[in-house]
Amino acid sequence: MLRAMSSRVEHPFDQLDGLSADQLGALESTRLRQLLQRARRASFFRERLSGQLEELPFLTRQDLVEHGPPRSRALLTGPLERAVVFQSGGTTGKPKYSLYSHADYRRLSRSTGRTLWAPGLRPQDRCANMFAVGELYASFLTIHRGLEEVGATSFPFTFHAPREQVLACLEPFSINVVMGLATQMVALGEALMASGRARINKLFYAAEHLFPEDRQKLVEGLGLEVVATAGYGAVDVGMIGYQCPSCQGGVHHALGGVVIVELVDEEDRPIREPGVTGHLVVTNLERLLMPVIRYRVGDLGRWVAGECPCGRASRRFELLGRGDDVLRIGYENVTWEDVRTALGGVASFTMIKRRPEGRDLLLIQVEQPVSEEQVVALLLQRKPNLAEHVRQGYTHPVRVERVERLERRAHSGKLRRVRDESL
Repeated sequence: MLRAMSSRVEHPFDQLDGLSADQLGALESTRLRQLLQRARRASFFRERLSGQLEELPFLTRQDLVEHGPPRSRALLTGPLERAVVFQSGGTTGKPKYSLYSHADYRRLSRSTGRTLWAPGLRPQDRCANMFAVGELYASFLTIHRGLEEVGATSFPFTFHAPREQVLACLEPFSINVVMGLATQMVALGEALMASGRARINKLFYAAEHLFPEDRQKLVEGLGLEVVATAGYGAVDVGMIGYQCPSCQGGVHHALGGVVIVELVDEEDRPIREPGVTGHLVVTNLERLLMPVIRYRVGDLGRWVAGECPCGRASRRFELLGRGDDVLRIGYENVTWEDVRTALGGVASFTMIKRRPEGRDLLLIQVEQPVSEEQVVALLLQRKPNLAEHVRQGYTHPVRVERVERLERRAHSGKLRRVRDESL
């Protein structure tokens, strides 16, 4: 256990992860007071921050759009300078921008290094970074900085690198770690197994679920020693959780000392007991230029009972998918509003995620005749990253299907607008 190893800490990351639950709680309370004091400099928060944390109003996506740059500076505690600006992946029709001061971003990089260190990344590793880059995306740059924090050697291929180029570099440079989108990692692993050439022993993924059958296939076919997420987070809030060697699937430790994670039910009441599904709400204790206090990230989760075998005191939670009108198809968030726009304003439809043959498929069901070709073209025009996924074969082509009657909820008769059948 980490706390038993406090006399010989391997890495500064372990100093924070080695704290007891009481020590961690005290640190988070101190940092929360400092955050709330700083946040009152922003006009948006000035009248909101009274009472205990669980009594404060939720921060919403719409708040980020309406009160954040470029429309407003009400969410900022200081001038827009010496900062990094990112855009979210687009879970709403309007873009959201997240600002990190240079100091905030250094802290985010540190947290990213911690999320990579915990599952087993080490300074001697050589890493192919294949995350998305450009267009104000944060993932590639943040992982790149996280690799620097760990001290590992980085090969910045990006998401757009041809697979052949990556394969050609693995053996000559003794690259032993690959990291990127889960479906991309599966495709790369399959290509490696087919080639019989270079072998890797660590794989990190993010942005989507790695299904158990894919994990087993990669572990057995490549002899992987580490398969883990590259952390759970969102550009709107920062890093939220990480996996240790005892965490698999959607189970993560909360990033203790950096965030406070809450779960609330449909009536916004706190959930404290394990096993009960609720909505994740996150407060980032290290975002000072654009504070994130009680932000509803849009994901469902549940607390995991008991202490983790790794000895870390940070509470564990299990991710259970999206909790709003959005589906993650490959690396892209596709919202109900995206599909409604492509359908020309038609409101009666259901968007469904399936996963035949180990690749994501977006199926749109409608009750009235529409032109599948036109709808798909308009949607891919609106979501160019999804179009790129389809072109590269990471996801199936989008399908539109006419049905006699869409599925509705039995108790209310309301239309089930979004269904994830991949889990």
